Amino acid sequence: MEQEKSKILQQIPDSNRNNIVCIEVVYKTKLSSHFLHIQNIASTNPSKVHGRAIGFFIAPSLLVTNIHVIISARSVSIKQFDVKRSKEPKLFTIEGVIAFDAMNDLVVLKVSQQCENYFPIGNSNTVKQKDRVLTYTYAEVKYRSIESTINYSSTDDGWHFINTQLSPWDTGAPILNRNGEVIGIANTLSKKMDDSIGITGYTYVIPSNTLNSIFEIAEKVEPIVAWKKRPVIRAYIEDIHANMKIKENKYKEAIVNFDTVLHLNPNLVQSYVTRGFTKSILNDYEGAISDCNAALRLNRGFVQAYTNRFTAKNNLQDYEGALDDLNILHQHFLDSIELSQLYVHRAGVKNNLGDFEGAIHDYTQALEMKTEDQMSYYNRGEIRKVLGEEIMNQGNIIEAQNLYHGAIKDYTKVIQLTPDRVNAYFRRGIVQHNLAISLVSHEKLDESANYYQKAINDYTEVIRWKYWHFTSYYNRGLAKYQLGKNESKRGNSEIAKGHYKDAIKDFDIYIPQKRKQHVNAYKNRGNVKNALGQFVDAIEDYTKTIQLDPENVSAYDNRGYIKTNLAESKAETGNVNKAQKLYLDALEDYNKAIQLTPEKPKIYNRRGIVQHRLGKSLVDQGNVEEAQKYFQEAIADYSETIRQYPKYAVAYNNRGLTKYYIGLSEIDLGNEGKAIGYFQDAILDLDKTITLNPKYIRAYNNRGKVKNALNMHKEAETDFSKAKDLESTD
Repeated sequence: MEQEKSKILQQIPDSNRNNIVCIEVVYKTKLSSHFLHIQNIASTNPSKVHGRAIGFFIAPSLLVTNIHVIISARSVSIKQFDVKRSKEPKLFTIEGVIAFDAMNDLVVLKVSQQCENYFPIGNSNTVKQKDRVLTYTYAEVKYRSIESTINYSSTDDGWHFINTQLSPWDTGAPILNRNGEVIGIANTLSKKMDDSIGITGYTYVIPSNTLNSIFEIAEKVEPIVAWKKRPVIRAYIEDIHANMKIKENKYKEAIVNFDTVLHLNPNLVQSYVTRGFTKSILNDYEGAISDCNAALRLNRGFVQAYTNRFTAKNNLQDYEGALDDLNILHQHFLDSIELSQLYVHRAGVKNNLGDFEGAIHDYTQALEMKTEDQMSYYNRGEIRKVLGEEIMNQGNIIEAQNLYHGAIKDYTKVIQLTPDRVNAYFRRGIVQHNLAISLVSHEKLDESANYYQKAINDYTEVIRWKYWHFTSYYNRGLAKYQLGKNESKRGNSEIAKGHYKDAIKDFDIYIPQKRKQHVNAYKNRGNVKNALGQFVDAIEDYTKTIQLDPENVSAYDNRGYIKTNLAESKAETGNVNKAQKLYLDALEDYNKAIQLTPEKPKIYNRRGIVQHRLGKSLVDQGNVEEAQKYFQEAIADYSETIRQYPKYAVAYNNRGLTKYYIGLSEIDLGNEGKAIGYFQDAILDLDKTITLNPKYIRAYNNRGKVKNALNMHKEAETDFSKAKDLESTD
């Protein structure tokens, strides 16, 4: 059924149908017709027509079509149908070739009979993008007109595009402007290519000025048999053989054939592109790029050269070069490619270049066009997750949380579209886990608890699908431990214990499977056991962590902390020797931790506490002089803490308290003058503590003790009262 023409093109007379012919071809082999993408209507009977194409008259006996239509034909029939009158078709006999362009797949045939109607040839340099055009073809011997739009207009005699994908048997059809002039010749020859970008329906158009140029230099008629022997024409035959090899997956042999093609005819753009595509299959990406470059030197408008070159550059991790090609496609070939796919690929390249914001923008653009593309949602979620983690580490918590919320929405959309996408649950669990941690840092404990639970639910869903997904056990155990800490802060100690016990169960499942791969599982299980008061078992887990990772600072730090607490417990029950042994063991752990990371202020503070308590224990035994050595070491540790962290109120309090105890020890030694000096220094430290944290209850109590030692009893009572007031309002 003939399509209705727009008003712009209605002035073109329908009598133009008499200017075109149907070219019916019988090829030497059926494979020829297949690889030339002519309509394959052949049967086992070789006398049947293998394919059809189009030709059109530009003078009474001069007919234009594509070289590839006739190059491997055993016989060619040229027919002109009068559909309205249902007459037998008029036949034309080929006398020979009068002109051709072996680069642009164009041939002008001289026929014996004359046609009364022919097309005027227009100036293709006047063609602009978005121009409306018309073509005439035969479909199953039925005449039709097809309206289209110029997608891409070359400015350097390269090929144009129209935004309609004509049928293979429409190759050779004339493309007319609004004046009824031929401004191009359709070429539907398109071999197998990488199409990862998503090339949409379009047809290459050979500019009419190319036809004008060869017609102007046309000489005498050359018999087709002689013409086919020309090297530049024989190249088309070799090109067919090369494509046969691709069809048979004989890629190395195909490249050999293409080498012959391009030796015979160095100007065949399509052959460069197809050879490049074949090289990419063999992972010769440098060779593929070289061939695409050669094609683009000949024809800058060959869109498949850009898409193939992009793929090769991307595989070589030349992301800057790949982005350049995608930007060219975006700038010049929007109407000839699937834009959503271009955005997807460009997002991936930008992600590889570290341009996360640009990648998110491109995925968003793609999703506006294809709202159900679950892979784009997933990839955008991944980028938001990674960028959120990076920004979180930089301290920008609010921006990180916004990215986490966006990632959660993306993963949720993936799950809605593909409920069995297990990895989406896992990744969403990680993001919800990260979001919960960030909310804790802002003291939003209720909201944080909600996201910890959501993360736990996602990890559980992964385990439901894949019980062997042991990383989900680890992550779930960690989330349960952190949720337990959260509940403890909220005053829900019994609920917290339940989460701690559940966390240990998950770590117990994970560790036998992955004990050599993830030493942090031992450390975190140790943290949970510590929270449950299972100190000996916790020390065992920290020791195992250190055996697997001798430079695990937090394992030394945590083991030292537990040993300190155990030492206190032993000291309270009167087991002084055991307590002192544990203090010394704790000191060894802190020494190792500080040796590994000298810039960790809070570890110095913890080591100071151990040395302070060891000093007190020695004083109780009457060993005052040795005790003072540990007190001085403690002061040195607190001072280093303050140097690295000048606003750490706890360190000022601890240093002040230690100075108080040194003062007491000096009194025991009869040095009251020295004692007063230590007491006065202690008050300065405690004053600083209260300035930094006016609600620090211990600091008021400690300052009261020091003031009593200085006989400042009234002032001391004021501090003790302040401490009681703070306790009552806490």
